[in-house]
Amino acid sequence: MKCCPKCHEYKSEEQFTKSKRSKDGLNCWCRNCTRVNSNRGYLLKRQQRLAKVKKYRTTDKGKQVNSEAIKRWLDKNPKKYIAHYALRMAVRLGVILVKPCQNCGQIEGVHAHHNDYDRVFDVIWLCPQHHKEIERLNNEKS
Repeated sequence: MKCCPKCHEYKSEEQFTKSKRSKDGLNCWCRNCTRVNSNRGYLLKRQQRLAKVKKYRTTDKGKQVNSEAIKRWLDKNPKKYIAHYALRMAVRLGVILVKPCQNCGQIEGVHAHHNDYDRVFDVIWLCPQHHKEIERLNNEKS
């Protein structure tokens, strides 16, 4: 058992992340406190970080790294790419109409969610928030 100095609770050692700097090999804060602190720091400096990334992507090195990342994704996900591309073309040509979010009815900025990439036009239309939720739930099941 170890006490987290942030929340002042005693927790098992599994509740602490590893740290090479500490004597016991564990971070002083528990996982929950570390997560909250990291999220707070991320949100406070989000605009600065986004500006830095945007500036980096305009450099030759940034363009090269981004291009390589896209190529790796395409090699790793050929079915996803084909499904996304075919659906995008169908929407552009008016063959398929974009519908509101199935959960909340939001009209602007909806995403098409594929349950099966072999069935390209069988999609669920979701707002970004609900799409992230479904993707997170699907990743937890896997």
